[in-house]
Amino acid sequence: MYPEPFTALGEKDRAKLLARWMSLLNASPWLHVAFYLLHEAAWGFEFPRFAIYVRTPVDPSDFGLRAEPSEPPRRPRPVETVVVRSDVPAPSDEDVDEAAGPRTRRVLMPALRLEDGSYARVYVIAKLPAVLPEAVVSEFYGAATEVHMFFQRIEPREAARKLPGMIRRLEALLAMDPSNQELQRRIAKLRMLEQLQAEIASLFRFTAILVVRASSEEELVERSLDLESLAASRRIELYAPRYLQEPLYMLKRSFTTVFRHWLVPRLVTDTISLQAFYPFVSEELMMPGGFLLGRNADTGAPIILNPYGFHNYNVVVIGDSGSGKSMTAKVYIRRYREAYGHPVYIVDPEGEYSKIADVLLPGVPVIDLGGGRPAGLDPVMLAKMEVLDTRQAVAILREMYGIPKELEGTLVKLVMRSSSIFEVYREAGEELRRWLEKAVSLDRWVYEGQPPRGMRSGAVFDLSAVRDRETKVLAGALIASLLSRLLEKRSLLVVDEGWMFSQYPAVMQLLAAVARLGRKRGVNFLFLTQRPQDVLASEHGRTIVENAAVALLLRMNPVALDAVREVLKLSDQEEAFLLDARPGHGILRAENWRLRVYVMPSEEELQLFSTTPGAETGEPVGLTGLEEVEV
Repeated sequence: MYPEPFTALGEKDRAKLLARWMSLLNASPWLHVAFYLLHEAAWGFEFPRFAIYVRTPVDPSDFGLRAEPSEPPRRPRPVETVVVRSDVPAPSDEDVDEAAGPRTRRVLMPALRLEDGSYARVYVIAKLPAVLPEAVVSEFYGAATEVHMFFQRIEPREAARKLPGMIRRLEALLAMDPSNQELQRRIAKLRMLEQLQAEIASLFRFTAILVVRASSEEELVERSLDLESLAASRRIELYAPRYLQEPLYMLKRSFTTVFRHWLVPRLVTDTISLQAFYPFVSEELMMPGGFLLGRNADTGAPIILNPYGFHNYNVVVIGDSGSGKSMTAKVYIRRYREAYGHPVYIVDPEGEYSKIADVLLPGVPVIDLGGGRPAGLDPVMLAKMEVLDTRQAVAILREMYGIPKELEGTLVKLVMRSSSIFEVYREAGEELRRWLEKAVSLDRWVYEGQPPRGMRSGAVFDLSAVRDRETKVLAGALIASLLSRLLEKRSLLVVDEGWMFSQYPAVMQLLAAVARLGRKRGVNFLFLTQRPQDVLASEHGRTIVENAAVALLLRMNPVALDAVREVLKLSDQEEAFLLDARPGHGILRAENWRLRVYVMPSEEELQLFSTTPGAETGEPVGLTGLEEVEV
């Protein structure tokens, strides 16, 4: 399941998510939601991440919740029940002998030793308060290593039959003890459930099992006490039965011991009350199936990005020269390929990536388009292939070669009936030929030959040797457009120095079309620019930036910030941060997340991608082994 930053949303957006959650509950005869806190090591770092899984006979995506099929992680099996011990500070209200030093108390806890040598302690929720805030369960993510919630819908007939009898039995008990407030609360709750059931609201049996895991006895005691303290602050009663740790860890909710048959506490509640247990929440950006990009500069939590987890697959990176934009792009490209194995295609106007292609993308060919070798990027031929439409092909030719408006009709007719730009030239009248002279002479290599094909593993298109800027821009845009149409599976398409294309509306229109088609084709479109004011001055450039699911803003000068401020709705604090941000530090806007982040290249990546290690990131180099990123 893909979580959302619930507390950062507005009231309407939160209500929308809760409505989807209630719809899923009402449609599910049973539901198991599981949260796991995981630890991974990759790209030279150790970092935590979490994942949320759902088991249910219905498809959560049918209710507007983002989900994809996946198997939960393997859990280590229990070996034996043990009692863990640790000395913890004594409560502050106890007398302390300062001469003797801080006082401690010995804590003993029943727990499990697991097959991997770690320890686990298991709790169940025994009682809930009358009122809880929405999505409160997310507060326990991380405090507990695992959170398992089981929901079983009570059929209306069963509810109608059982509720009156339960109320009568409790009222009889209350008659013998009229001052019992707990009985009064339970009766009021059951009457409310009876009313809701009469109004066609669904009722559920609800069970929650929380697991705390740690590598040592001392850590387990500390984390368990923290969890108990958190639950107490919310008036949630937890229960950790000594002799039932193993069956509870195995998620058994009904079992027989030597002495009796046990039924794990099941709370009866309604759909509306279960808003408190809306589970798909993450205030940090740690997406399932993603790769480590960096960390939250405020909390230290890892930033785990999955470009395929958003409403579109477009990513924009904006930053001045020296802001860390180049290193960010290389880190993104390398980790994307390692995480997914999908092909990567780069339009490289300045040769930034072709120089390091052997280490950035091993096995991926570099195609040098500056040596006069035929490129096969004829817009007339591409129109015949339906990569472009006739209107786009004509607009590109008019824009690149300054063809007057009065010749547009003639050009349209020629493009529609010709198979190449050379045929258009041959069939054109003398006036149109004069405008197309450069196309069939200096730019001839751009149009000759067949379009690039057969690059299944990806390609880097090096345009650094192309001296004429207009030709470079034209070739780069046509390559991006061609690739976006030909790619039929998930891949990464990178366009660097995006500002270079902004002076040509027809060319920017091609790139906007690339962004628009990305989701349909599975193309993750990564667009980088250091001059956002130029890009945003173009209607199509503005579309690319505004509609990108992910925007990473690095250090910018005042002119660039003025251009970005309105489009991306920057606050005064964010602007101040971006004016003086260190290399690699910036603002990440990803749908509902807005985070201050730091992009973290590993030591290996710094050595591979930077000629001056440490300069791109402003961080010291020379770490050995794995660097730990703490939440």
